[in-house]
Amino acid sequence: MAPSEIPLFSVGRLSQIDLEHPEEFWQGRVLSAGSCVLIAGARKSHKSDFFLELAVRAASGGIFLGRRFSRPLKVMYVQAEIRKAYLKERIETFTRHCDEKSLSLIHENLYVTDKFKSSLNKKSDLKHLSDTVNKIKPDILALDPIISYADIDENSAQQVSALLYEQIGELQTVKPSLSIVLVHHFKKTAAGADSGDVFLDVRGSSVWLGWYDTGIVLRKNDDIVTLHYETRDCRPPMPETIKLNREKGWWEVISAPASDLQGKIDLGINIIRGNTKPIMSGSLKSLLMQRLDIQERHAYHVIGELKNHPNIVTHREGRYLFFSYDLKGC
Repeated sequence: MAPSEIPLFSVGRLSQIDLEHPEEFWQGRVLSAGSCVLIAGARKSHKSDFFLELAVRAASGGIFLGRRFSRPLKVMYVQAEIRKAYLKERIETFTRHCDEKSLSLIHENLYVTDKFKSSLNKKSDLKHLSDTVNKIKPDILALDPIISYADIDENSAQQVSALLYEQIGELQTVKPSLSIVLVHHFKKTAAGADSGDVFLDVRGSSVWLGWYDTGIVLRKNDDIVTLHYETRDCRPPMPETIKLNREKGWWEVISAPASDLQGKIDLGINIIRGNTKPIMSGSLKSLLMQRLDIQERHAYHVIGELKNHPNIVTHREGRYLFFSYDLKGC
């Protein structure tokens, strides 16, 4: 097909083409091979910590926010704000409770930079990054924050479009299955929540919003972060609230939507995982009812599903049933 040719198919022709769906990495199509993902939030909303745990769990094929990655993935994290001594400290927050196998996978699969800036608008810098992608061959490449890697006016539709579809697009030609994650900031005055659309708070041209397959917005209130999703290839997950527990080394799900069974199970896993001691079924039931706002019979249904989960161990002490988390990975 010539570069200028429109990729047009009749539905009859399209129905005859055997097409494989992209590999789904996490939460189905929320993060998949070749996807474009934007993570946005205000200053100090823990965007980097959010991605760092995601990267650690991706590298080990572990569990992030209650959902397991499909397999261990190779992750390349290019960042401009954290000096390597402090970056090492942050990563260790999320790896301190990992078993040896998971830790070995993280050490092998997760690549990070020191505080490092360049400009993808410069051909030499873009080539350097492209060559590195070609050498490492990551499944996920993250740029944090993206604006540190572009000498552009982020309000200019033309300049933002060139960055996203030409420079960033060129990186995906090196490895078409590469998932690109860009970390970006909110406007100084954020009013999207008042209008009911938090994605309007993303700083700069609306081209940012047209680029991604998955958008994730973090809104912080004290220590609690609310996640909002917007997706192009699937039904978006409902908003959920999370809290960074540095002592335990993961983001805890505080409340999740009760819209589907899997979401309820994910929250149950997080509750069990977050307890240092086995949790009694009665206490688990009460927490599920409280955090999901569901009736007792629905909580018991979730507990029944948790009994069969491969990472959940149950034991009885007399008439009481206890649940604990078996750390198969991290």
